[in-house]
Amino acid sequence: MRSPRPSVLYPVPWFLATSPSANPEMVERTTVSDLLDRCTDRHRATIVQAPAGFGKTVAVSQWAIQRQQAEPGAMSWLTLSDGIRDSSDLLRALLTALQHTARERHDAAFHRDLAAVYECGTFRRGVAALRAISPAVPVIVVVDDFQKAPAQTDSELADIIEHGPPWLRLVVVTNAQIDPNLLRLHVHGRLATIGTAELALSVDEIRRTAHLIGRDIDATGCTAIHATTAGWPAAVRLTLNSDGDVPSLESDTEVMTEYIRTSVLNRMRPELADFVLSATVCTRMDERLAAVLSGRADAGRLIAECLSAGLFIERYEERSSSRAVYQWHSLFAGHCQVILRRHEPARWRNLNQRAARELADDDPIAAVEHAIRSRDASIARDIVAAYWLELLLQSRSAALDDLCGRLVGEFGEQSEILMIRACCRSLAGDSMGAALQFDAAGKLPDARAASRKSRFIGDLSCVLVSHDETEMAGAVERAKAVLADRTVVPARVYACALFVLGWAESRLRHGTDRGSALLSAAVKECSSMGLNEVATRARQNLALATAHAGDLDGAERLLRRGDAPSPGEPEAWPTHDGSGIDRFTAGWVNFFRGELDAARDDFAAVANSAGAGYPDLACLMLSFAAATLGDRMSLRTAEAAVARMADADTHGVPWSGYKKAAEARLAEMRGNPAVSLDLARLFAGQENVPMVAAVLSGMCRRLGDLKLARKFATDATAASVPDYLKASGLLTLALLDVELAPTDVTRGRLGKVLALAAPQRIRQPFLDNNDAICRQLLAEHLATSAYGGFVEDCLLRCERAASQPATPAAELTAREREVLALMRTPMTTADIAARLSVSVNTLKTHQRAIYRKLGVANRREAVGFD
Repeated sequence: MRSPRPSVLYPVPWFLATSPSANPEMVERTTVSDLLDRCTDRHRATIVQAPAGFGKTVAVSQWAIQRQQAEPGAMSWLTLSDGIRDSSDLLRALLTALQHTARERHDAAFHRDLAAVYECGTFRRGVAALRAISPAVPVIVVVDDFQKAPAQTDSELADIIEHGPPWLRLVVVTNAQIDPNLLRLHVHGRLATIGTAELALSVDEIRRTAHLIGRDIDATGCTAIHATTAGWPAAVRLTLNSDGDVPSLESDTEVMTEYIRTSVLNRMRPELADFVLSATVCTRMDERLAAVLSGRADAGRLIAECLSAGLFIERYEERSSSRAVYQWHSLFAGHCQVILRRHEPARWRNLNQRAARELADDDPIAAVEHAIRSRDASIARDIVAAYWLELLLQSRSAALDDLCGRLVGEFGEQSEILMIRACCRSLAGDSMGAALQFDAAGKLPDARAASRKSRFIGDLSCVLVSHDETEMAGAVERAKAVLADRTVVPARVYACALFVLGWAESRLRHGTDRGSALLSAAVKECSSMGLNEVATRARQNLALATAHAGDLDGAERLLRRGDAPSPGEPEAWPTHDGSGIDRFTAGWVNFFRGELDAARDDFAAVANSAGAGYPDLACLMLSFAAATLGDRMSLRTAEAAVARMADADTHGVPWSGYKKAAEARLAEMRGNPAVSLDLARLFAGQENVPMVAAVLSGMCRRLGDLKLARKFATDATAASVPDYLKASGLLTLALLDVELAPTDVTRGRLGKVLALAAPQRIRQPFLDNNDAICRQLLAEHLATSAYGGFVEDCLLRCERAASQPATPAAELTAREREVLALMRTPMTTADIAARLSVSVNTLKTHQRAIYRKLGVANRREAVGFD
């Protein structure tokens, strides 16, 4: 089967990839637009840099709208948020903006190419993948509020400008100082800059701005305003909305705050000023949130009035739905918040409580920030308790960890918060930090009187943090016991908890059905609630659980569903699981189907990916695939991979045992039977993982320890073992019986093997035990088995695999190997000729060639050649 590529990125919210709407109340900045045209035509990037209030977003958005109207699909817009934490976040945001452009162009090929970039996994690979794309026309991407990106992303931006695709032009809008990494590009002509001098309003633009908002100011007045404000757009707008002189750019914060209170807000009619103070509690809002904050049903009308008055607010509209989001200028909103907090502290707390409750579903992180502002520990902790699990599962664990740290700093330690922090640490791969936080939580006074909800959080935390299988199992059972109680487990927590518990059950090996049932329910619940990232994770884990259970066809269907065109999928979760779950699952399917070359490539790719977990499991499976293939290159690759495997058991996974099983199998292929058997005997008194028992049973038979082989084979045929693994154990038992004495019992056992293996096309047991006895046993069943086609396929594959470069059989052609395989069966020469659709004379010609190459005289000697 085709191996899916691991994917690690996902889109940003629509309004962050949407340019502000045109505001007819804003003066048209023609000179800035002309300058931007020249800069973007000549340079790879243009940086628009000026302090807050210089109208950067307004001027650039006017130009972007005009350019988009003139050439649809030529522009993308991206507004960075506080959620941008690293270069991967920057890349996924850039891709989201570019995909908006692809949709506007109706360019399906460009959209597909961009979707594939999400799967690259790292920033540098993503930039390289972008270079390989060739859209029909160049694209300009505006990156607004770049100052919100972490400092280290300056160097990544420089990489995009210097080494990115030639079709990409960037316009970066920021109020921060330009990094030296970027300024060096100015010297080489790749970068242009636009600053305060170019953004300042001219006297004529001041006159036209006054006219747009209904102020009648003559040329002398406009010249005076320009002289006072130096054309600073924020100061011009404040002047036009007030009666006094505006503070200069150098004025301190206190002076500006007082000016806005006395000369701007106090000039408005009371209801509008009251609305502005209420609505600016949140920098970004929609009409519903504005109504909640202000308590006014006509909030939409008042927002429109603010827009028309030029009151530092921008509109972002989703074209497909006309849904609008509004954003206050951070400078203006910040001063309004100071005014409200200082003069009406009770109202300030109340409004932040309202914002916290209203934002909880859509933006829990922002909601908790508002709860902290209101000094309401109860609301803050309730929101974290209700949404922590979805934040954890939707790649927000770092932000959640920071938020929990703030809660502890503001309100003191609480067991729930420390347990959640422990989960964040665990997902980040910090096992020691996770254990310390979890232990500290259990020692707090409130832990001894924990509510049922707190105990549920504690059990889920134990599942994610503990490395003790017994502890994990107990926590899983306790959590499952309260899942259906909505007073303890709200609907969204329930959907996410299904995934966590299904994930845990799959690792605890409590039977093939339990984890799959939980994961299947998680896919449905999370999808219905719009928790798409968690639904994807659940589907990935369900595919793996389905493959482990032996339903390889079902696993393939789930993997194909994951390959459907989409804007990308999230990275593997948690960090200690490593990356590559989809490709590991594909490798598992390929391995047991006997597609060993493909399986080796799948497992090698995952073994070389980041983290432990799937990479370590891939090392184990790579060793099994390489040992069956037997070629030197595969063996060397597998040996290097196994050396990297973990030695300590974690999260219910017996890594130390897996590593020994891998070493045993590789030692066999290196011709060290004593080492192989010594390692295998370490498993003899243990409760073995069925898959390991199945593989070791065949190895021990081949190496002559028939007692140990029978013990492992018996373990692999227990009632609880999946059919595809049971088939391996039964095959070993059948081959052991053949070596002792062929009986009807032997033939009956092979019939059971075929009944278990054929429906899912499980060929690996036959290829792994590919000797003359196995091939002869298959040949004897070809004519009588109800699975004749499957038997013939396995026999031919075994025949091909048995032809090693050092043997005369390697000289046989593909047709001759096919003939030799059928010669092992009781079929007559005429029967074989009919099966192959050739004449008897042609068949005899093939037979003579086979005898000559093998150095034998007849059919009996040929089929006995090994």
